[in-house]
Amino acid sequence: MGFAKRLKIQGKVLDCGAGGNRPPIALFSKHGYESYGIDNSQAEIEKAKEFIDKYGLEVELAEGDMRHLLFDDEFFECVFSYNASILLTKKDTEKAVNEMLRVLKKGGILCMNFLWYDKVDPRRGEEKNPGEFWNQEHGEETVHSFFTEEEVEELLKGTKTIYREKIQMKVWFNERYFTESSFDYIVQKE
Repeated sequence: MGFAKRLKIQGKVLDCGAGGNRPPIALFSKHGYESYGIDNSQAEIEKAKEFIDKYGLEVELAEGDMRHLLFDDEFFECVFSYNASILLTKKDTEKAVNEMLRVLKKGGILCMNFLWYDKVDPRRGEEKNPGEFWNQEHGEETVHSFFTEEEVEELLKGTKTIYREKIQMKVWFNERYFTESSFDYIVQKE
């Protein structure tokens, strides 16, 4: 939220992956932004709606797919996705980034994170394609995509990097902790 104020973001904000018990988009609503959120799970959207209703906030929430955003071109001043796109294949991540940039106004801000390919714990599953690890989570086959720095830079071509950080984190996965790294990016659409 702090980055939005420092970068003087105004207007409409979209969270791609806005479901759950404590949706980050609620902070934007609380601070006066016209707030929108999508998630591919209706159950997670319902959880987010309960939270938003509990605190009397205004957020337009809908079930949706970040690879096919149902918004007009250049509709938002800020789009973000944190830990949602990591559950897409690399090809689908490219589609999602292109869609997020499409709905972002020129000069608008995109905030995303990407898992770093250099630090992949073997428990992430079987690497079926380079950087795509498949495993079972909650009874479903799930992918986690990991990127090199060069791949991320290619995905974000046509943007100006404002902030980039490699972060190392301790992750709970399949009843164990392990260390994993990610890239956090804030870019501006040129």
